[in-house]
Amino acid sequence: MKTNLLRFTVESFRRIENPYDTAGTRNYLMVVNVKNLPGELWDWRKINVRDAKLSSNVSKGIRETLENDPDSFFFKNRGMTLIVSKVQYDQKSKNVALELADKEYEGLLDGGHTFSVIQKYLEEKDEPADAFVRVEVLEGFTDKDDIVSIVEARNKSTQVQEQGIQELLGTFQPIKAAVKGQPYEGQIAYKEYELDEAGDKKTIDIKDILSYLLCFYTDEFGNSDHPTRAYTQKTGIVRQYAKDMGEGGNKKFEKFVSLLPDILKLRDTINEEFRDMYSNSNRKFGSLPGIKDQAKVRKPILLDFTGKEVNYRLPSAYIYPMLAAFRAAIKCNNRKCEWKSEPIKLFRDLKDGLISRLADQAWHHKNPDKTAKDATTWRGCYDLVRMEMLEREL
Repeated sequence: MKTNLLRFTVESFRRIENPYDTAGTRNYLMVVNVKNLPGELWDWRKINVRDAKLSSNVSKGIRETLENDPDSFFFKNRGMTLIVSKVQYDQKSKNVALELADKEYEGLLDGGHTFSVIQKYLEEKDEPADAFVRVEVLEGFTDKDDIVSIVEARNKSTQVQEQGIQELLGTFQPIKAAVKGQPYEGQIAYKEYELDEAGDKKTIDIKDILSYLLCFYTDEFGNSDHPTRAYTQKTGIVRQYAKDMGEGGNKKFEKFVSLLPDILKLRDTINEEFRDMYSNSNRKFGSLPGIKDQAKVRKPILLDFTGKEVNYRLPSAYIYPMLAAFRAAIKCNNRKCEWKSEPIKLFRDLKDGLISRLADQAWHHKNPDKTAKDATTWRGCYDLVRMEMLEREL
């Protein structure tokens, strides 16, 4: 594996002796002028369970100290922690060289906000002040499970979400394989907060992807039980998926993953075609509960999965029950699932009835959230698709 060297000058360097030195795992502590931090660390942040959000209160606090009280920055800031393959230090020149090889499991494991704020500060200041930051370096850790447990433990104080840890464990690899080559592939955030290659926040949350997948989980939901928690409990879905797909899990989710590209396309098609179908029924779209204040938007909205544009916002509460209805159109065995009928064409054959049933419930509840939390809504949509499939099979 190709290695990379990050070289920079430090103010002080100390090796922290510990009982595990003989095993090859070492701990170092250094003090670095922020102006000497290597910008290349930006490319070694994947191990961090979240990208830095510069608009957060944490980031604003870090920036304020840098701007107004740089002399106290070292004492007020928690610093940064790195995992690397090897550390070299020249005492005479005070130069450090960090050797890194694996971007998945080496790099900036903690202190991402500190590093990002410092880099932004240096970019914007012609004459940045001297401020110093504490950098801890862990060397020689090769077991991936050990590294993940260290990352998890070091980030307890920041309330790391489950999805960031699962990304490190590689639990989402089947999802990545299923969407590989899709135009939205690079916009899926597998961590709580993640930036794309341009430095912008990714627009699609993995929790949403998993919630759409759960709508088709026929191993748990059938003719009488409906996946309402796909809409109501997205955080729990990450935990359920991780338990199933992790070590010792039964891998039941895996057979549904191949359907994802079609599921996501169907999700956006429902959104795109809802308005015209509702309006064709001689009903005013803008009067539908939950639509009035969202019917008009200043500029078209680009749908995540099809790239099509719509000029209105449709509550997700109206999409989930209709989307989940199409689990009646799949057949599964222990290893794989496939469609009984092409899903987009099937939706277009049935969308008049689906939207009518959804709208009836929406008018009954007069609130999108209540509409999506009522199993009756899901049952009405599902039964329509199920009966259609039974008729076609006969």
